[in-house]
Amino acid sequence: MVWNWGGILPAGFSGLRPVNQKLKGGIPMRNLKRALSLALASVMLLGMMVVGTGASYADVTSEDNKEAIEVLQTIGVMVGDNNGNFNPDAMVTREQMAVIMCNLLDYTVSTYKGTTKFTDVSEWALPYVEACYTNGIIAGYSETQFGGNDSVTTSQAALMILKALGYFQEAGDFGSDWVVSTIRVGAQAALFDGVDNGATEALTRNDVAQIVLNALKAECVMIGSHDLVADGKGGFTTKAVYVPRTGTSSKYNAIVGTPAKTINLGEELYNGTLTQNANTTDAFGRPATKWSYKSTTIGTFADQPIATYTAKASKGTLYDLVGSSVVSDLAMKKTPLSSGDQDKLVVYVDGVQVTTGNKNNYFGRNSSDGGVSGNGVLTEVYLDNNGNVTLVYVNTYLMQATNNYSESKGTINVSLKGTKPSGLSVNALDIDDFDAIADFKADDYILYTASQKSGSWEIQSVAKAEVVTGTVEAFSTGNYGYVKIDGTQYDYALKAASDSSNGYATEYVVTDTASVVVDANGYVLYVDNASISVGNYVFIKNFAEASSLATKIIADATFTDGTKAEITIKEVYHRSGGTLNSTPTTITGNNNTKWGGWYAYTKNSKDEYTLKQAVTTSYNTGVAISNGKATISSVGTANADTIFLVKKTDGDKALSVYTGITNVPSITNGTVWAINAKDDSSKKLSVVYVEATKNNIDNAITENVLFLLKHDSTYVDTADNEKVYVWNALLNGEEVQIKSKTIDNVSYSAGQVFEDYSIDSEGYYEAGNPFANGNKTAVDTLKIANNHVIALSGNTLTIGGKDYIVDDDTIINLVMLPAANANGNKLKNEIMTDDNAKYETGLGIDAGDLEGRFDGYKVTGKVYASYVDDKSDTDLLASVYVVITAVQAI
Repeated sequence: MVWNWGGILPAGFSGLRPVNQKLKGGIPMRNLKRALSLALASVMLLGMMVVGTGASYADVTSEDNKEAIEVLQTIGVMVGDNNGNFNPDAMVTREQMAVIMCNLLDYTVSTYKGTTKFTDVSEWALPYVEACYTNGIIAGYSETQFGGNDSVTTSQAALMILKALGYFQEAGDFGSDWVVSTIRVGAQAALFDGVDNGATEALTRNDVAQIVLNALKAECVMIGSHDLVADGKGGFTTKAVYVPRTGTSSKYNAIVGTPAKTINLGEELYNGTLTQNANTTDAFGRPATKWSYKSTTIGTFADQPIATYTAKASKGTLYDLVGSSVVSDLAMKKTPLSSGDQDKLVVYVDGVQVTTGNKNNYFGRNSSDGGVSGNGVLTEVYLDNNGNVTLVYVNTYLMQATNNYSESKGTINVSLKGTKPSGLSVNALDIDDFDAIADFKADDYILYTASQKSGSWEIQSVAKAEVVTGTVEAFSTGNYGYVKIDGTQYDYALKAASDSSNGYATEYVVTDTASVVVDANGYVLYVDNASISVGNYVFIKNFAEASSLATKIIADATFTDGTKAEITIKEVYHRSGGTLNSTPTTITGNNNTKWGGWYAYTKNSKDEYTLKQAVTTSYNTGVAISNGKATISSVGTANADTIFLVKKTDGDKALSVYTGITNVPSITNGTVWAINAKDDSSKKLSVVYVEATKNNIDNAITENVLFLLKHDSTYVDTADNEKVYVWNALLNGEEVQIKSKTIDNVSYSAGQVFEDYSIDSEGYYEAGNPFANGNKTAVDTLKIANNHVIALSGNTLTIGGKDYIVDDDTIINLVMLPAANANGNKLKNEIMTDDNAKYETGLGIDAGDLEGRFDGYKVTGKVYASYVDDKSDTDLLASVYVVITAVQAI
C-alpha cells in the first residue's frame, strides 16, 4: 500500500512502503516521475522546480503531475486558462479530448469541416472531433451522436492514444470486450504509469496530462504479422501482431528509455526537437528526468523516492528499509552513477556528492546513529532496478529579512542566521527567482535550501518561517535537545544554531516567555531574541532597601502591559561600557533613582527577581512625542508595535497604555525611558515609558478606550476586605474581563465609555475620563424617532444624521446592548445571533458589514467617533464605536 499524504509528510514517516528485497532484473521498479520541488516540496511546501521556458501554474502543486503539465504546456498540447491556472482537477469531456489529440497530432482541423454528421458537439469543438474521426482516432456512439459533453473515461482516452501509436488497426484487435483489450494493451505500453483510475472512470486534466506524457515516451508500432486465434465460435480468425517501429535517424535517440532507434511517439511528432534525458540529477542530486524543447530546458523533474524522512533517519532505519541483501552488495561510488552501474551507493548532501567514507557511514544493523541525517533534514532514498542506491540529504537553513520587500527594485535584503552553508554569501533575494518574497517584511524569518552542485552555492527555495511564542515549561540543551512551550515539545533541528543566545545551548528560565523559529516540521532552527523583547522586560524607576536590616532590596516595577507592582530584588546587574558586569550591584539607601531604566528579568520560586540592565535602555528629558510621527527626537524611531506607557505626574497620576504611534497622544516636555526591540539598537523602539504633566498630554487620542459591557460578578478580596467588581469590557477594541475596586455596579453601568484607563499596583483597573466631544472626538446620539439609519455610499458611512469618511484603516466596532423595551427586544430577536444574550459585539468589522446588519431598520443608540486629525479639518475616522440599543423596521 502506498500512502498519499498530499505532499505533506509527518516527521519521521517515510510515507512509502519499505522495500526489503533486492530489486534486480525481473522486479519492476518503474519510477513515477513527479515534478517535486527542487527544495522541500514535502517539507517546506514550496512547490519550487527548475523551469526553463515552461511557465508554472498557480494552481498546480506537488500533488499534481507537474512534469506532464509543464511538458505539455511547453509544446502546446495542453495549456491553462487566462487566469494562469491549469485547473488540474477539472474533468475532461470527450470533445475536449479530441482537441488535445488534434494538438498532439498536429492536425489542420479546418480541412475536415463537414466530414461527420454528429449533432451533439459544441460548434467550437466540431472541427477537432471531425479531424480525429476522419483519421480513425475516435468514433461516436452512433452516426449522429458523439457525446461531446460526456466525461472521457480512462479506456476511451487510452484507445484514442493507442490508435495514434499504431495499435487497433483491425477489428480483431478488440476481442470480445474492447475495454478489456484497451486496458491490457495500454498497460503494456505503460500509458497508466502515475494514473490511478478505473477503466470506466472519468479523467481529470491532471490524469490526461500524465497519460499523454506517457504516450510521448511510448513506442510507435506497426503490424508485423498475424496470428491465427480461436474466434470463440468454433472457428478461427486472424489477429494482428504489433512490433515496434524503428528508424536510423539520430532523432530517434531524443527520448531515452526504449532501445536505440526505436521510434517513440514524441520523437516522431516533434522530429527530435523534444528531448528527454532520464538519467540525470536535479540540483540536490536526486535521480531525475530533464525535458527540453528546441534546445531550451523545460524542467528537471525528480524521480519518486522509495522513502522520505524529515526526522532523523538512522543507519539502522536505512538498513531495514533497503534490506540486508542490497546493503551487502553495495560499494560506495565517488562519481555520479552511469548507465552500466550496478550495486553502487552514491550520496549527496545539499547537492554535493560525498567522495569520502563507505557504506558503513550510512547503513548499520540496529544502529541509532543518524550520520548526516537528523531532525529537520530531508532524507530521500532511491533504489533502481540494478540495485543502485542514491541517498539525498537536503538541509533547511534560516535567513532574516532586513527590510520590507521593495516593489520598485523587486528585491528584499536579507542576512543569514544561525548555522549556514560554508562559503554561502547572500545579501538579497530577487522576485524573478522567488515569487514568495513579495509578501515578506522586515524582520520576517525565512527558511531556505541551497545547493552547491554547480560548484558555487545557489539558493533553491525560500518560505516564510513560523515563530512559536509561549511560556517555557521545560528544556534540554544540546543539538538533540528541546524546549517545551505551552505544552508542546519542540526538538532542535540538526542545523539549529549552536550558541547560547540563539541556539540549542540556550538556558531558558522555566515560566518565562520564549520565542523560537521552527521549520515546516516544527523543529527549532533559531531562538528569537524577540522572545524577551517585551514579555521579560520591566521598567524600574526606584530601588530601595526594604528595611533597616538591609537584607532585601525592593523596587517599584512597571511591566510592559501597564501592571505596576513592588517587587523584591535578589540581584541586579548593571553594565559598564555596554558589557554586563559579572558581579551584582550593591544598592543602598531609599528612593535610589540612579539606576532607573529597563531591565531583563527572571523570577525564582520565592518571587525574587534577578535584573539585568538592558543594552539599549535610554533616558531623556524634555522629549516631544507627536501622534502619528515615527521619529522621537533624541530617543529613536517607533512604529505600530511600539508600546507606550504614559504616566501622569499630577492629578490622578494615572498610567495609560497605548500601542502604536497612531494611538499614543501627543506629549510635550516628557521624561522618557525607552528600550529597542530585541534589545538591539538597530531595531525600532519596543517600549517607551513616559512621564509628563496632565497639561502636556493631549488625551484626544482614544484608541485606549475602556467600554463597559456587562457587570459579571462581585467578590471580596480577603486580603484587605475590599469588594472586587468583575466586568466584561472592551479594551482597545478587544473583549476582555477586568477586575476593579473602584468601578462598582452602582456608579457605573453597561454602555459607559472612557477615553482612558489605568491599572493600580495590584492589577486592578481604574476608569479614566468619560469619552466626550473634543478636537478629535465626537459623541452622537441615534434615535428611531428621528428616522436614523445606517447606510454606506462609497467611503461615506452615514450613521443617523451624520456622514463619516472611512477607509481600510478605520476600525469599526459594533456593540449591541438591547434596551428593556419592545424595540430592544426586536434588536435581540431579529438582529442578534443569541436572543438571550445581554450584549453582542462585532469587532473590527468593515463598513459594509455594519450597513448590512441594519439594512431595513431605524436605530437607537450612540456613536463614539475618533478622527485621524482635528475634526474641523477632516471627516476621516480613525475608529468608531457604534452602540445600538433598539431597532425598528422601516
